[in-house]
Amino acid sequence: MELALMRMISLGNETELERPSAEAVERFAATGLAGGVTDDATDRRRVRGRLPFDSWETRSVANTRDLPEGLVRRMCLTAKGVTLEVVAERLREGWDFVARVYRADKPVARFLLKVGAKRLLPQAGGFYHWTSKAAPKRLVLVSGQTDVEFNDVAW
Repeated sequence: MELALMRMISLGNETELERPSAEAVERFAATGLAGGVTDDATDRRRVRGRLPFDSWETRSVANTRDLPEGLVRRMCLTAKGVTLEVVAERLREGWDFVARVYRADKPVARFLLKVGAKRLLPQAGGFYHWTSKAAPKRLVLVSGQTDVEFNDVAW
């Protein structure tokens, strides 16, 4: 299981794989993905999500390069009883993101979050954290044999 976990987690510029902590292995096992994730569409059930709340709802989305540093965006994405809340802060060098998954208004840590090429497991408290030079256009929650997709998020 540890090898599967190491293969799935984006290690950025790390040159050597480190052995994951017992807590990381336990979180990974809780996702139900210990058997691995396949990108083969025939093996996975896909569910499309929607964006019922966006703090930028009244803001005209133009060029994200011209957004001021410190600007914050809050989004609530939902699909089939699952809610993904994302808070993004514009930094000088890119974006800083924090996200959390809820089911029935309770945080759940049973999903792997795919953001571009990154694959993230929930950290303490069920929070996902990542930084990026560009804002994501697609977020996918993966659990077992299901992908919950949030496509075409406009920035």
